[in-house]
Amino acid sequence: MQKKESLSEQSTCRLFIGIRPDDASQVFLEGITDLCREQLKVINASHIRWTSPANRHLTLAFLGNIQKEKVPHLKQGIIELAHSVKSFQSSIHSLNPFPRPQSGCLAVELLPNPYLTALNEKCQQLISELGMEPESKPYRPHITLARCKKGFRQLAPLSLDFPFLAKNIILYQSTPQVEQSHYHPFLEVNLYAE
Repeated sequence: MQKKESLSEQSTCRLFIGIRPDDASQVFLEGITDLCREQLKVINASHIRWTSPANRHLTLAFLGNIQKEKVPHLKQGIIELAHSVKSFQSSIHSLNPFPRPQSGCLAVELLPNPYLTALNEKCQQLISELGMEPESKPYRPHITLARCKKGFRQLAPLSLDFPFLAKNIILYQSTPQVEQSHYHPFLEVNLYAE
């Protein structure tokens, strides 16, 4: 399956490559989010921006502002990549402020997984082949649940164990909005299944 949407009329667009959580993971993440909301009731939670289910994603590679003429080559590269990678299972293993205890991002992290690491590396290679600078920091797969400038120190880290099925690659366009950016799936391709 492949879905396509149109880009805005600007000369550049802010893009990243990610995986949309499967339905079971979305239900699990909603339950974790509800638990966090309940625990954070004791503080002024008006400054917390919760990630909507439609915006939840596992980032594979961040591209930033990209010239539109590169987009067709990027799309083709993602399609070829998706057709060469089997769907696979990973595991959500923790809930904590990300990437450090004092950070203003609350996320679930996934266990290191050779399939996920290989997929990230292939995305970085694609970016490099298109003449763009890939990210240099180590890959830590996570899904952001909320953001707050004051951080989430009042929440104790939580160990989790939930299967996460990776079955798609999505090229997202990030559009800034008043409360938080909206992540619009510009291209979605399923990983192949045996």
